Amino acid sequence: MKKIFFFILYRLLLRPFLKIFVGVNFEINDAFSKQGQYIIVANHNSHIDAVAILACLPFSMLDKVHPVAAIDYFGKNKISSFLSEFFVNALLVERKCKDEVEEKNSKAIDKMIAYLDRGESLLIFPEGTRGEAGRHAKFKKGIAVLLKSRPQIPFVPIYLKDTGNALPKGDGMLVPYDSYVFVGSPIWINPQSSIEEILTFVETSIFCLQSGSRQI
Repeated sequence: MKKIFFFILYRLLLRPFLKIFVGVNFEINDAFSKQGQYIIVANHNSHIDAVAILACLPFSMLDKVHPVAAIDYFGKNKISSFLSEFFVNALLVERKCKDEVEEKNSKAIDKMIAYLDRGESLLIFPEGTRGEAGRHAKFKKGIAVLLKSRPQIPFVPIYLKDTGNALPKGDGMLVPYDSYVFVGSPIWINPQSSIEEILTFVETSIFCLQSGSRQI
């Protein structure tokens, strides 16, 4: 039932709305052609980012992908928590961590790993927050820790271009603007790589998509 609800919401309603009225162009390859488990990783400039990515998903994955969101923003009260979890399928976590280098022991990472071990997929924005339109913040190391802990699960890089112009940070009004969702192919990390190497690899995998390349 939940899968059907998300199909109607994201594929039948929101995807056409984003394409026709907002100007979002979806450049999707066969990344999600086979039913499987993924860690989807993307840059972040706008509140429409998660919605646009969810609108890319095939029917089989719609109820299995959980955008990881900050509980202090999307779960600051019971109503916002309910809306985030019901309409976006969000996984709410604490984004502030005293020691970002050793995030294996953080509650946020443990919660994400628990979801992965249940067979769920995650959507993560490693910048941790929305940046200014056209600018990219430094990636947090948590994504590398997560990938290294579960190397059997591939990550799918997604580059979002100009979505920050359609709904800029701090602005509550959608503005029609040509923007793009570039979806890359699934990639498995080398578990022998260091956290820094994995982080650099993930970042490169995402930003190389802006030139139309699918491989690095």
